[in-house]
Amino acid sequence: MENDLIEACLNNWLGYGNINSPIWFLGIEEGGAEIIEPNKLAFGKLTRIESLLIRSNFKLSEDFYEVWSQKYGLDLNELLKKPTTWKFMAAFLLAFNGEPIEKHAIKKLITESKSFGTKTGNHFLCEFYPLPKKGLGCWPVEYKPLYPNESKYYEIIAPKRLSLFLDQIAHSEKLRLIICYNKAILNVPGLKDIIEDPIETFIGTERYVLYNLKAKNKNVKLLITPFFGNGRISYNGIAKVVEELSLNAIFLN
Repeated sequence: MENDLIEACLNNWLGYGNINSPIWFLGIEEGGAEIIEPNKLAFGKLTRIESLLIRSNFKLSEDFYEVWSQKYGLDLNELLKKPTTWKFMAAFLLAFNGEPIEKHAIKKLITESKSFGTKTGNHFLCEFYPLPKKGLGCWPVEYKPLYPNESKYYEIIAPKRLSLFLDQIAHSEKLRLIICYNKAILNVPGLKDIIEDPIETFIGTERYVLYNLKAKNKNVKLLITPFFGNGRISYNGIAKVVEELSLNAIFLN
């Protein structure tokens, strides 16, 4: 039963928000904040199997608020007290709109405006790999019967997921820019064959690389940024790279 449940979650979902939007934010995988982690300070309320049961019914795009507030039953205000990549996504969105990147504006965008990760919005929040886990080197026991280790999972899943993403990119008429906040995406087999013309820029010690990405009959920009957290990226860096690379022009084109 667990194997069937895991398999049902592998290719049914890509992320939250509007797939046919100008900008996508691309992560490697979700950390599973909704999942109870023994002996750790966390806000999770679900077992991993309960989370997978919900995820198995996802569509390619889900609504951020509906999932996190209603299906997972979590308080977004509490979640924002922890480090989260969402804050930096919101910072980019503020910069694209020419607004100052301030903490209260980020919180308002995520928790109050109800525009973050919605299906009618101007952005899409997606994850390359579908199964939630805490990070590199963490491989939950529930996944082991189907995939004995993390490396085997990545090896088997990556080609199908890349094909799924490229199909959606090709069919998203409004998509112009994908922002990926983990350079490990470049390790996905086949990805380096479809990116070219890198433009590298530094904001202090923060390294950003902008590529052209070819997805079948469509070209989009791919920006590889420092990781969204652990002190690797700053709000100031985000504001400056949007300006220096004219990303808002790409976004609004």
